Amino acid sequence: MLDLRLWSTLTLTPLLLGAALAHPTQKPLLASVHNSDLPANYTSFELRRYGISSHEDLARVVDSVNQTNIDIWHLTPSHVDVHMDTTANLPESLAARRYTTLPHSFPYNYDYSPTAVNSPRRPKIDLSFLQDNEFHRAYHTYEEIDQFVVALASQYPELVEIVWLGASSERRDVFAIRIGTRSRGGNKKDKRHKKKHVHSLVEVVQDYATNLISRLAEVAGLISRGHAITMRDLYSTPGFDVITQSRPIKNRVIIQGAQHAREWIASATALYVAHALVVPEDETGSLRHLLDDFDFTIIPVPNPDGYAYTWTTDRLWYKNRMQLQADMPALDQCRGIDMNRNWGYHWNTSDNGFSSGSQDPCSHWYPGAYPFQAPEVTAIANYIRRTPKIRAFLDLRSYGQQLMYPYSYSCEQVAPHAEDLIEAALGATKALRETHGIPYTSGASCELLYPAPGNIIDWMYEDAKVKYSYSLMLRDTGTYGFLLPPRYIQPVGEESAAAVKSLVKFIENVGL
Repeated sequence: MLDLRLWSTLTLTPLLLGAALAHPTQKPLLASVHNSDLPANYTSFELRRYGISSHEDLARVVDSVNQTNIDIWHLTPSHVDVHMDTTANLPESLAARRYTTLPHSFPYNYDYSPTAVNSPRRPKIDLSFLQDNEFHRAYHTYEEIDQFVVALASQYPELVEIVWLGASSERRDVFAIRIGTRSRGGNKKDKRHKKKHVHSLVEVVQDYATNLISRLAEVAGLISRGHAITMRDLYSTPGFDVITQSRPIKNRVIIQGAQHAREWIASATALYVAHALVVPEDETGSLRHLLDDFDFTIIPVPNPDGYAYTWTTDRLWYKNRMQLQADMPALDQCRGIDMNRNWGYHWNTSDNGFSSGSQDPCSHWYPGAYPFQAPEVTAIANYIRRTPKIRAFLDLRSYGQQLMYPYSYSCEQVAPHAEDLIEAALGATKALRETHGIPYTSGASCELLYPAPGNIIDWMYEDAKVKYSYSLMLRDTGTYGFLLPPRYIQPVGEESAAAVKSLVKFIENVGL
């Protein structure tokens, strides 16, 4: 029988590539433009912490800050950290308020050298060991992360697959690292036949063809714009894993890096955990034993355009880079959507009179005009929807040292599985603390922070039905904020790995 992947590629590729070549001047749906040709400059900025006295006080501060587009770095019921230009006029809610200037003996301005981003490929990355690995001593560009992922798949082919999820608005790949082994014990062949995930052939073919057409359209677009492609571009097609599934489908954990572009430590930590999952079990810090009963999907850079932009132009960029008003050039400087407010559960609602999503496209918190408007959010959501047996989800973020569970949209609603969520979180925060003595707290997202509609953990919990859905705010608590030095990557990775281990063991022992 002709391989379905080969048949689809041979049949559809000429049609799609021919269409692309027939229209070589066709532009991508969203043009790639920057706010400015010049790097952002923050030399007159400082980080201030203002005290908050009540819920009403919090609402006043947030509303006024939203109107002036001051950058809120961290917001809790007791204080707000704002990164602000000291030469600008303050909103009324802050002008007479006492504040503390947080330490800022760290670089606001990075060397945005094109050679640093478009550097030649590095020598082969050695991922045979985890501890003191050179890769985890520095932050890395999107291109370098891609090299890491390819190296991981090359060095551990029996464990690692690269999964293409979709494309960003600037046509960068949104990809995932899928890590897993065959189930332990018993006759593997018999076990496979007993537990194999069964799909309707029609549904499988339709799903695969739809995904293939989408991917080939992307490849055709790349060719029309003069980009070189590889066979990986053709065959890294989402949905094909459903057809070629030859092992029992195990419970799955999904871990996601930085939705917010400037949170570099989140993506670095996602890569560290992925590395820990594949190194041999006799290696210090290895998590490979978790693969006996669980598969893992790691999405290291869910916001590739924003992340790339933090390396070339603005280290503190927050949103994605989606062009919102193609017919209104005046808004070119107001690009992007806050991906973590663009998910479809209670999108853009308010609770207790406190609306935390701004309607201003220039706001850091702009949730978009409608849910799933961000193509990156849609790509990840589609992968979640078609992936069976997801038992836990961990959204890595910074900063604050907090482990949070639903709900985010409301401080009044209590999650139906609150008891198990709380117990699992207490165990994970204990593991975080015991690794290096750094304290972490846990609680419902809205209670620890503020009402935030459209949050991914609410969508995962309610719509995707993933019971153990969490956001993990990594180090620190404000000394460095989003600019955590690279010397913290390994210890933060070790803490996070301990939390993942604790969470998985809790699910195994307590059940679903």
